[in-house]
Amino acid sequence: MSKGRIVTVVFLFVFLSSFSFALEIKLNADKVLYYPEKDLMEAVGNVTLLWGGRKATADKGWVNFKSRDAFLEGNVVIEDERGTLRAFKVSFDAASETYLAEEKVVLVTKEGVRLECGKLEAKGKSRFRAYEKPKIVKNGAVLIAEEIVYENGEAKVKLPKYEDSEKKLYIASSSAKVVFGGDGKIKTILCSGSVSVKHVKNKSTFQAKGDEGVYDADAGLVKVYGRASAVKDKTELQADEILYNLATGVMRAVGETRMIIH
Repeated sequence: MSKGRIVTVVFLFVFLSSFSFALEIKLNADKVLYYPEKDLMEAVGNVTLLWGGRKATADKGWVNFKSRDAFLEGNVVIEDERGTLRAFKVSFDAASETYLAEEKVVLVTKEGVRLECGKLEAKGKSRFRAYEKPKIVKNGAVLIAEEIVYENGEAKVKLPKYEDSEKKLYIASSSAKVVFGGDGKIKTILCSGSVSVKHVKNKSTFQAKGDEGVYDADAGLVKVYGRASAVKDKTELQADEILYNLATGVMRAVGETRMIIH
């Protein structure tokens, strides 16, 4: 059993050789145990790991020098240039240079995007794959999905369902590409496959569907195209494209159009 700076010195060189990091790495904990037969190091209590501008804290952790991986558990927090990650446990794989965060995962990226999920895989400097009920939450707007892959201010989303409770806007599709602004807010949603849109304004409801769709959050516009159809009040439109303005509640058809008054 060792404490404090002695632990840091012992851990430094072995961790460097195992994980191929050409930089200083420091570990601090209340106690550290080493098991020679397993070539395994265990850190317990107020664990802090510092390396290359990154900081990780946890209740406990392990380093397996044979398999070249590491594991943190209990109130894990990782901070670096990509943002802040919180989870119950995080495992690191040196061979693939990836880590897996599990259980009550919350990632807040440097752009301000908040991503919550059950499991999150991180690889490289900016790529994250979230699954097990992933969702993006920002200012009352929620995007839930089957899978979200986030990288450099954009996300590829499988089976997205978007809801903005303030604007009373609902969008769903088979897949989507989501573009974020510098403040972490969703700027654009480009939907593909079985697109459906619903917007409630006062006592009026707009509903549309089509093969493709685009939501421009800054302009407050929705466009549905590819066998597009929409219903608002007693008017039904079928057209090549249907444009809808959230602020005015006006819908407009583009191309060959069929109008039905109910």
